[in-house]
Amino acid sequence: MSKIVICTNCTEENDSSARYCSKCGYKIPEVEIEAKEPESIKNTKKSDDKKNTKKKIITTILSLIFFFAFFFAAKLIFKTDDIDSELTKIASEINKTCPFNVDKDTRLDGVLVLPNKTIQYNYTLTSYSKEEINIEEASEYIFKNSLENIKNNPDMKYLKDKHVNFTYSYKDKKKVYLFKVDVKPSDYN
Repeated sequence: MSKIVICTNCTEENDSSARYCSKCGYKIPEVEIEAKEPESIKNTKKSDDKKNTKKKIITTILSLIFFFAFFFAAKLIFKTDDIDSELTKIASEINKTCPFNVDKDTRLDGVLVLPNKTIQYNYTLTSYSKEEINIEEASEYIFKNSLENIKNNPDMKYLKDKHVNFTYSYKDKKKVYLFKVDVKPSDYN
């Protein structure tokens, strides 16, 4: 391929032997680049790019359709009277993403299903040791915020309607047990 130079003033392509731009007369820099591909190759690439873009869009749309279809089908399946098996399914789905950081100081380590329609969230306070935490204040704070979330979060409606008990268990950064907060249906109804 022949070498070309681009005018830094007007971006006109010039022959590599030119010292001044053929369009604006500006002095051409010494930097050289490869000539652009022939127009026929450009058009083929553009056509391929358009086809690939269309394929990506169609694939994305189909993926979203299948995801939402699966999501709503799962919601229908969950509408059985066996709440413990439903809680197990919910815990299993959440545990697929665990552990993950909820914020800079809190990590969700996993979720358990306990007897009596109870789901337990196990957290670690990753920045603090037991000695640095006022257990009473922390547990009151967690109870208040958890209760507010259960009452106001529309995603919790199904679990509230089934009168599920929520337990939040905390450990410190050394994995030492700190406290447990229980939120019962009598608290949120």
